[in-house]
Amino acid sequence: MTSVSHREAKRLIQQASLGEEDAARLNGHLQDCEECSSYARTDQFLRRGLKLSPVRTSAPPAIRRAVLAHAQGGRHHNGTQSFTGSLAFLVILTLIGVSTLYAFIVTAPGNQPMQVPLAEQLASPLQTMVAIIAPPVTKTPEPSPTSRPVPQSPSGRIVVDVPAPSLANNIIGETTVQPVAVILPPSYATSDRRYPVAYLFVSGDQSPDRTDEDDLAEIIAEKLTNQGSMQEMIVVVPGVRTVLDTEAIIANSPVTGNWEDYVVEDLVPFIDQNFRTLPQAASRGLAGGAQVGGLNVLNLALHHADVFSVVHSQQPWLMAPGRVAEDLTLQPAIRQRASNAISRLASVPPQQASEGYGALLKTVSMRSPMRRALAYGMAIATTSQNNAPYFDYPYVDSDTPAPEEVWQRWESIAGNWAAKIDRYLAGPDRLKAIAISRDQDWVFTVENDAIDTLVQQLSAAGAPVELNTTDRHGSAVVVSLENDVLPFLSRNLASE
Repeated sequence: MTSVSHREAKRLIQQASLGEEDAARLNGHLQDCEECSSYARTDQFLRRGLKLSPVRTSAPPAIRRAVLAHAQGGRHHNGTQSFTGSLAFLVILTLIGVSTLYAFIVTAPGNQPMQVPLAEQLASPLQTMVAIIAPPVTKTPEPSPTSRPVPQSPSGRIVVDVPAPSLANNIIGETTVQPVAVILPPSYATSDRRYPVAYLFVSGDQSPDRTDEDDLAEIIAEKLTNQGSMQEMIVVVPGVRTVLDTEAIIANSPVTGNWEDYVVEDLVPFIDQNFRTLPQAASRGLAGGAQVGGLNVLNLALHHADVFSVVHSQQPWLMAPGRVAEDLTLQPAIRQRASNAISRLASVPPQQASEGYGALLKTVSMRSPMRRALAYGMAIATTSQNNAPYFDYPYVDSDTPAPEEVWQRWESIAGNWAAKIDRYLAGPDRLKAIAISRDQDWVFTVENDAIDTLVQQLSAAGAPVELNTTDRHGSAVVVSLENDVLPFLSRNLASE
């Protein structure tokens, strides 16, 4: 019996059912891996809470009316019905008591683990006992009012809630259910085809509930498809704002949560399970921009060439080798404000620091370099033991640099590209196509220098990269969807 990697274990956990061999492999792994065991428990909890299922249906109107009529007719009950209701109430109380006792025994300190496969332990004892005494229910329960499941016959643009167990146990309280917009191709509702998938990460105020970008993406995708200049694709637009209303840096952090794991281990499997995708790297692409969105997709592509094969990055925010101090987040005005704030927050009790940090964020404008510095710092944090904002800034004050290890950590996500390329080359998988675009008149010239350097490094490594120079402002990402981004993905993603 072959061993199971962390990623494969998480993929198996999300399956609706497993064969005997896969179940045995998963159980063996879960017995020895606390990380995946915790992931499994969180995933099951989220799916029960959201009432998610592989096929989500709601009752037809005729059945609804019949059930309602039956319920109304039952209001005039006789003594037997009253006795039955009382008995049912007592049974429910008993089950709740047993379930509570079970939870207490299992979680009590010092108790030995039960010698039962963990995949079986995940089933609720209350659910198990109800299954024994109750007749089988064939109708899929309707989703709770607070969840947005996949419709039975989806079409156009929809927003779904994706379980995100990888984001659990973060210090800022990031939610473990993430909203995601899904834009389906015109033929989706009338065919049984499978489609390539483009994951679109847009910087700024992107949220699936804020429809400016993804509504326009839907219009452009449909226009290009109808013109025959783009193959039909599923376009996925994840929300990329944290609970603190900062841009999400796609990296694993004890402070903001494991966003990179969320994309690769939660989001991609969810899309593959709930939509007719081509579930292979050759049919998955990334696009992002500008700035943080472009940075996010480059890191995802180089780290996970086994999941994605194509990436388009527009005006990515990068740090140039040997010139980190010139980065926008480390300019003199930002140095003074950030270092002073962190120093003040470090001198007060943790709860007061947390409240003060929240108040500080409310005073910082959405597009301020200060806000980016705070978001980035939380993403690179290696511990959550410090006071808010939980990270070390590269300057102790406006003029005094922090120790070298702090600077290395600051460069780890937006820079350090030579090491990332080396790790990419050490792996077995290769990207099919990489496109990076930049604005020739971009005001922060050090960022364009960093982009040029990265392209040279990728080319020297034999990577299939192309650099596109435009005269459009880099933040006008949606403008480029029609001319650059979607056509590039369409040309390079494999279809049926």
